[in-house]
Amino acid sequence: MTGSDVDTIDETGSGPAPAVRRWAAVGGVALGTFILVTNEFLPVGLLPQISDSLHVATASAGLLVTAPAMVAAVAAPSVAVLLGRVDRRLILLGMTALFIAADLVSAAAPNLLALIGARLAFGLGIGGFWAIGGTVGPSLVGPRHGGRATALIFGGISVASIVGVPAGTALGQALGWRAAFLATAIVGAVALLGQLATLPKLAPQGRSGWGPALRLLRGARARRALLATVVLITGQFVAFTYLVDFLQRDRGLEPRTVAWLLLVYGLAGLVGNFGASPLLRGRAVAAAAALAAAIAIAAAASAAVAPAEFVLTITMAGWGAAYGAVPIAMQTLVRHSDPAAFDSGAPIYITAFQGSIAIGSVLGAALVLVGGDLTAVLSGALLALVSAPLVGFGRSRSRRAGDA
Repeated sequence: MTGSDVDTIDETGSGPAPAVRRWAAVGGVALGTFILVTNEFLPVGLLPQISDSLHVATASAGLLVTAPAMVAAVAAPSVAVLLGRVDRRLILLGMTALFIAADLVSAAAPNLLALIGARLAFGLGIGGFWAIGGTVGPSLVGPRHGGRATALIFGGISVASIVGVPAGTALGQALGWRAAFLATAIVGAVALLGQLATLPKLAPQGRSGWGPALRLLRGARARRALLATVVLITGQFVAFTYLVDFLQRDRGLEPRTVAWLLLVYGLAGLVGNFGASPLLRGRAVAAAAALAAAIAIAAAASAAVAPAEFVLTITMAGWGAAYGAVPIAMQTLVRHSDPAAFDSGAPIYITAFQGSIAIGSVLGAALVLVGGDLTAVLSGALLALVSAPLVGFGRSRSRRAGDA
């Protein structure tokens, strides 16, 4: 079989498919990840507008970040186990349709309770989409180009950080937060149409039960890596969820300035995302610890220098670059802690990551109620700093994760 054959033979058994259509299908899944990430973090940039519009406290509005992450943490492994015999194409289409429905309900929500309900449904879509979308690259274009396809699918995360969240924030500030949710529903509809037109039938993953998924938790090194992930991501979202509210309400920055800072954060995140691989090669433990420390320093500095806009731009760039590399760094750390168990246990990593977002936003809300936005930002920085030594805990008793 030649290289071109890999691109034209449908490995799922549905027959020939032009290479251009297969790569278009990859683009449809990537657009799905773009919608997912934009949606998940859109409320962060709009918390002041949402809380004012619905006449609720900022800490209560922060539940809009907590709710979907909490559901996604449970949904990711559940979808992989319970829907293992279902055509993966149908699952992806269903989750994208769920994104659209949740956004339309969000845009029309009359109160916070209805909005949280829509976000809970969206969280189911997050877990379901990640459980399938991150693994379909090789099935769409063949193993030869599977790595490139997977990179493009995950590239939707970076594009969402650079374009989606800042653009949604700017649109919400100009036309109201409901317009931002309506816009993401429209983009979601485009993604759904593209997926309907291009996705082939995708063979089911197979229903394997909870045992293989939970195998990752049996190793001490894997548990330590997951603990470090939980502490770091919790700290990130304790601080980041309430940063916009802090900058606007406490430090008096204009909304357009905050939108610019989010754009800087996203652009720097792209650099961090693509620069992570060489940074991690052979030194994953040291790199992950350094990234955790960098997030801690940048978060604390952002609170300290506001509203000095030039310096704040620099600190936000540093924060974005560090966090942009974190998902890859922590996944590498967990994977290398137990390579044999990671493939079946990948949903557990997603659960840890999404669960930490939920924990972080809830803890941040409690801290805002007790001591205000500044307390949340500084506490998140402290948690990120604590995670740095956790990354290397027990390193002397085992090989470095990056060398595994």
